[in-house]
Amino acid sequence: MDDKSAGMTGKAELALLTTQQMAAADRVAIAAGTPGIVLMERAGRAVADAVLGRAGAGGSVTLLCGPGNNGGDGFVAARLLRERGLTVRVVLPGGVDGFKGDAALALQSWAGPVEPLSGFNAAQSDIVVDAMFGAGLTRPLSGAFADAAAQLVQDAALRLRMGEAARARALTFRWDVLLGQMYDALHSLACPTR
Repeated sequence: MDDKSAGMTGKAELALLTTQQMAAADRVAIAAGTPGIVLMERAGRAVADAVLGRAGAGGSVTLLCGPGNNGGDGFVAARLLRERGLTVRVVLPGGVDGFKGDAALALQSWAGPVEPLSGFNAAQSDIVVDAMFGAGLTRPLSGAFADAAAQLVQDAALRLRMGEAARARALTFRWDVLLGQMYDALHSLACPTR
């Protein structure tokens, strides 16, 4: 069977994986010798590419980073976006404690400041990246993380009411757990599209 009869177009195709399949894929890649921090760098680069494609050079972005691997992906994206000339803010709703493993390494690689949630205002950025939690989150958000999600929803709703749909953008990894239907109005990034 040749590539054309197999439906291959010459372009890379992406599969949509379940949470369990993605976790298994990560475990297999790490067991085969790919360090977790390398996977984090790849994910962060994909996020940075998507943000740059939407915000453009000179744009501004705020990343809300959680304590796990999604937060680590966010730190990598923040570093790369700053290197590409964007104005970057990193907000840690849960503070700097609790980072470990690859996420702690990614936090160390971020040379910029980190801000508490009290300094977060979604309207100050062209794009907000939600890197708080990933697809494995099965519990409701609470505390500062729930407050951050609520601020995202409030800002998006206000911008949509004011006719600023183009500015009511956010990138998130797990919109259905975090904010439910409100994110239907926003752009969601679950995996790279290129």
